[in-house]
Amino acid sequence: MAAALAATRRDGEDLRQMVRCMRVAAGRRVSQRRFVELDTRLHMLVVEASNNSLLHNLVASLGWLSLQSRERTVREPGLQAAAVRDHEAIVAAIEARDPIAAHAAMHRHLERVLEASRGIDGADRTS
Repeated sequence: MAAALAATRRDGEDLRQMVRCMRVAAGRRVSQRRFVELDTRLHMLVVEASNNSLLHNLVASLGWLSLQSRERTVREPGLQAAAVRDHEAIVAAIEARDPIAAHAAMHRHLERVLEASRGIDGADRTS
């Protein structure tokens, strides 16, 4: 929902910050810890660009849980590269002011992260 709203409500500065954050996260020398910080920042930039205080408050209240999830899933092989590609699709849709594509791209991204998290949880139970 936030990505779709951001696609219709973002301004130039919102987009510049998202692109800058995304480009730094895509760098070859980004540590997992730094990637988690940038990933968190990018998601907050999308929420802020939605200009929806309810979504902002909801996402902010989930901050600690979200951080814990990111710190676990970022270690999964290939997930960081996949997240970079997902972020590129999300930001491209927001830049194009295409709320349907932005929503779809964010949904795919969150589904990928959820699947990775389920895989980790399943592996933890069998260890």
